Amino acid sequence: IMNFYEEEMESFGQISPIKCIYLNIISLFLIILFIVSVCFNSILLWVFIKTKELQSPLNLIMIVLTVLNLIASLTEMPIIIVANYMCQ
Repeated sequence: IMNFYEEEMESFGQISPIKCIYLNIISLFLIILFIVSVCFNSILLWVFIKTKELQSPLNLIMIVLTVLNLIASLTEMPIIIVANYMCQ
């Protein structure tokens, strides 16, 4: 006799509190968020670099924040997307 919760068991033998379909929906949302984040941060960085009037010391903070946000999006988001898609 198969246990009803066997398909939802994790590798540690605990029942997952979230169904796999919900994690797949979250990963789909995160893929859209990843694409939008990379596109808009890249555009913003390109505008800051190309426009000489925007290259002031105060806008340097914005440039650094844009670069850090782009790096964070490129490194963290794919890991989170894959983990949610694999239901882990």
